[in-house]
Amino acid sequence: LDNNCDNNIDEGFDKENQCTVGLGVCERTGQKICSLSGNGTICNVEPGTPSEEICADNKDNNCNGEVDELNVCPLRLNVYSPQNLVYNTEKIPINITTNILVDEIKYIDYLNEEPEWKRLCKNCNEYGFSKRKTKKFDEGPHNITFKATRRDKFIQKNISIFIDSKDPAIIRTNPKSGRHTNGTFAVEYREDNLEKITLEYAIPYEHVANKIDKTNCTSSNSSKKIQLCVFTLNLSGFDMFYKFKVEDIANNFDETEQIERIIIDAISPEITYLNHSINGRKVEFDIEISEEVLLEYLDENERNPRWRNLCNNCDSYNKKKTLSVGEHALLIRATDKVQN
Repeated sequence: LDNNCDNNIDEGFDKENQCTVGLGVCERTGQKICSLSGNGTICNVEPGTPSEEICADNKDNNCNGEVDELNVCPLRLNVYSPQNLVYNTEKIPINITTNILVDEIKYIDYLNEEPEWKRLCKNCNEYGFSKRKTKKFDEGPHNITFKATRRDKFIQKNISIFIDSKDPAIIRTNPKSGRHTNGTFAVEYREDNLEKITLEYAIPYEHVANKIDKTNCTSSNSSKKIQLCVFTLNLSGFDMFYKFKVEDIANNFDETEQIERIIIDAISPEITYLNHSINGRKVEFDIEISEEVLLEYLDENERNPRWRNLCNNCDSYNKKKTLSVGEHALLIRATDKVQN
């Protein structure tokens, strides 16, 4: 009706405008209609019926204006990556979820020179779960705490990781191909985080490779960080081949090619015959040795005794030496190619 006779009906009221009532899942949409008194308008729908709050469905089930409230849904933080591991890459996947929507997820590395919190995401319930995300960490140890916050509540988890992305480096090995050894095999290498060093060797007719592992070795040059590792084999007289492999704690490794034609000689040479005759100042030596050696002598009665050569690469010696007048106490030494 045009109650005020101005040719307009129900002017001044928001009749037929869209309206909503209720909160959360109880919210309903309708239209404004005139109230029974005619003095105003009301929404023509009633709010829905509330139910018990369901955790982690991101809905306000009990229609109190709060979604997944913390007294019903205790906050949970799941860190799938990183784990408490050693990584061989500086780019580490980050995969974190929470059971409900949180205000933010952030992290801090307490082993940084200047630790500070860094945000991963805000108004979120995951980071790196739906789409791969990575963060770069420097070489060495890291003590990382992840933190999820919602209003005045938070939860956090701590993870310790170690980054070793650099391969070991073998500098040199000994003996060289085609050389003799007394059973000693050595490798020089660079690696700060050693896991183990493997010496693999084989005697051709056996057709089976043997392996020996070592997990600790001593430093030979600290300024250049070169380490030395020595293995001793109790073998003799074999023509064999060998190779070294150096591994670090992140499974990075370096290894040599196969080094061949190695002769192991662990038997010391033997002086099988020794005689001498004296004629004035001349001493004639008659010496036989079991193998080719460096043959030397030392006079203990000299003021400054030192070893002097008789012959090299020889297995016998029959020559004269001229000595000074007086008493002499001579030692004869035979050394083979591998210092036996």
